[in-house]
Order: sequence, then structure tokens, then C-alpha cells
Amino acid sequence: MYRVLLRRTAQKGLRDLSAGRQQNMAQALGALGENPRPIGCKKLEAGLGWSLRIVGHRIIYDIDDDAQTVDVLFIGPRGAAYRKF
Repeated sequence: MYRVLLRRTAQKGLRDLSAGRQQNMAQALGALGENPRPIGCKKLEAGLGWSLRIVGHRIIYDIDDDAQTVDVLFIGPRGAAYRKF
């Protein structure tokens, strides 16, 4: 089982979502702890991490298999996610 860590930008993105979307994201984050490479996730170009689409939003994250951690870098709308990374 992986430990899911949220960076400050990811925490802010999560807070900015509606309550229903927050619940969807919380479930997705919990699932990342069980399987950090679920069906539908994509490896970003140039080794910039992974992306997971959840109802029009994105979770951008890195995986450290040695430390068994998932470092969530960004949670937010699709367009904003790719401008930052």
C-alpha cells in the first residue's frame, strides 16, 4: 500500500472544488494508495509524472516505488493542469 501525500497546490485545488467533486477526488486519491497506476492513468512526457482524469479534472502525481509514496502535485481543471506542467 502506498502513502498518498498532497502538496500545498494539490490541497488548494481540492479545497476549490465543490463538495461532490471533493468526494470524487477523495475516493480517487484513496484508490491511488492501493494502485498508483490505475487503468486510465497516463505517463506524462519527459518524465514529469502521471496524470489521472476524474470527471473533467486532473490529478497530476509522481510515484516513488522505493518509498511506497504517491506525491500529488496538482488537482484541478484539465486546462490549468497542463499549463503548470
